[in-house]
Amino acid sequence: MDNKNGSYMYVGNVARGTDTISGMANGSIAIVNEANTVQTANLMSTSGNYRIAKKGSDGSVVYSDFFNPTKLKNVVGKSYSAPVMKVAYLGYTGAAGALDAKANEDYVVHIEWTNTAGFYNNRPLLTPFSYHTTTSSQYELASGLLNSCNAALTRNALNNISLNIVNSATVTAANDFLGASTVVKGSNAFTIAESAGSAKDAGTYAVNSILAAGDYVRIGSVGEGTALTSGVYKVLSVTGASTASATVVVDRNIVEASGTYAATSSDIEVIPTGGIGANCGIKFTGVDNTNFNPITDTYNLPDFKLILNSAFATGTVTYSTMPSYGVNNTKLLAARETFAQFASKDPVVSAYPPTKYRQDIDLAGTYDSISFDIEEPVVTWVGTGLTSSKQIHITILTKVALNGDDLDTVFNVGSL
Repeated sequence: MDNKNGSYMYVGNVARGTDTISGMANGSIAIVNEANTVQTANLMSTSGNYRIAKKGSDGSVVYSDFFNPTKLKNVVGKSYSAPVMKVAYLGYTGAAGALDAKANEDYVVHIEWTNTAGFYNNRPLLTPFSYHTTTSSQYELASGLLNSCNAALTRNALNNISLNIVNSATVTAANDFLGASTVVKGSNAFTIAESAGSAKDAGTYAVNSILAAGDYVRIGSVGEGTALTSGVYKVLSVTGASTASATVVVDRNIVEASGTYAATSSDIEVIPTGGIGANCGIKFTGVDNTNFNPITDTYNLPDFKLILNSAFATGTVTYSTMPSYGVNNTKLLAARETFAQFASKDPVVSAYPPTKYRQDIDLAGTYDSISFDIEEPVVTWVGTGLTSSKQIHITILTKVALNGDDLDTVFNVGSL
């Protein structure tokens, strides 16, 4: 943009490297004076003309308008913080609550996507799912609703939720594997490598002697005797060597992170068939949009309510975590970067609109920011005595790993 009123964004993805314009690394940012000398000291009490120099990936340098640091307004530095997804529980929460399961009952839940109000009409979108029970088992109801919801979400292009089952069962040390358990997210199977004497109770046992079809496992919890909110799965089969290792197939795809699970970090606990806790719940966690296109998409975090039918006589919904965009949300910044190019009033852009929009922001990166306003008189009109001003808002983004690259010192905004 080359007009005198607008918003500008300068993105630094690599360290500057040197204190000269010619030696700056492509993709870096510096503050320079009229002689193009790179500034590294605090300028906020210094009068004079300074501007931003952004070196593009092709080596070309783009400059901002000049500004006087002593006249800048609203100078703010912000450190990155990650967005927070919404979490809700239906029934048991890991501390209290239950699913009031009854046999031969139709349970219906609607997800009301509150973040979609105004997208297609004035009302939010709804995603219904249901399950008809055959027993009064809370686990059956939780599992049936979870599978039904996942099936409904496969047809939902705008929003997503990760679902898990939590249960009040507690376990003892004898039911805790210490071997390296290999978990793959999205798979319904994992392997346990167990050796003699590796149980917490120092006993010697074979994997197949403690785990069998019909049992339950909790993946990703720490410490026996604690009912946590990590996922509980029903074991469908256990195959493999009787003492060295086993492959365990469970009743649904695992949503915990892939990796090697051991008791020193996040372990796998066995819940024998008779020890399954009475209380179950479904944990709903909002999932961020990983396929966001800043040129064509509008970004928002999934936000939802759960609406229950009358079959849930006493079942309750608990909203434990509310969504937050965090600070310097990369997807929002990328959308702003694209919008600034659409909104440009530069005569060249108006006459020859670009066929490809620039995207300096790395969607996989994280950024700290420095922002400020330039508001300086341009001309005083003789007839009216009114003064026209240029009003410019500037945002400088630098990847967190760059630690400010001297820019936080230049603008005296603290350590970024």
